[in-house]
Amino acid sequence: GYRDDDDGVLKPLEDAQEKRAIQEAIREYDMAKDERKLMELTSTSKKKKKDKYKHLDLDEPEDLGAVGGQTFVAHVPLPTKEEIENMVVERRKADLLSRYVSSELASEETEAKAMLGKA
Repeated sequence: GYRDDDDGVLKPLEDAQEKRAIQEAIREYDMAKDERKLMELTSTSKKKKKDKYKHLDLDEPEDLGAVGGQTFVAHVPLPTKEEIENMVVERRKADLLSRYVSSELASEETEAKAMLGKA
């Protein structure tokens, strides 16, 4: 673009630098690959030690809350999956309505719902 390589001096310098950069990248890649292999070897030995809940059958309802002989008891009412899905749908509807519906139309909609008793 700036015609600074017309004399042919930059091309050999750039080629030499590119070769060094490629060699450095290959060296870094090989080191990282060796580190990943080492981490995989050490993590598999740790996984064997940490798998103390393997005896639990998570398909059985009595085993779902049992960890170390203790069971989980919820002291507050938890929503069901359907209730959560309904809440998400309602939130998305409200978000879309706030984006695309004018306030005038929204007030008319609430009035119509109030008349029908669906509010």
